[in-house]
Amino acid sequence: MDMNHAREEMRHDPMLPQFSNLAKEKNVPLFLVGGYLRDLLLGIRAKDYDFALPRKASYFIEVMRMVVLKGSGLRDIAPALLKMCGFAVLLNAWAVMSYRKRS
Repeated sequence: MDMNHAREEMRHDPMLPQFSNLAKEKNVPLFLVGGYLRDLLLGIRAKDYDFALPRKASYFIEVMRMVVLKGSGLRDIAPALLKMCGFAVLLNAWAVMSYRKRS
């Protein structure tokens, strides 16, 4: 398979846009690597996805796996949601405390 045909196949894959949008939403660089690309170039229908992402974004892959791939419920993702809420509260509190009213 040539590169142009491979690109077209990737554009028509129903899951890749979901992964891409989630990565953009979370501002996490996400790179498609490995077997998916190999299979695509060999003309074989890819059965799984391999991604590379920064180590600091490990929570992203956990949430993505639970929500997108497994269709998990709230109980499954509660620890990740609590962690994200904690960061949101902390950062917002910091922003409020450091805000200086200007006249």
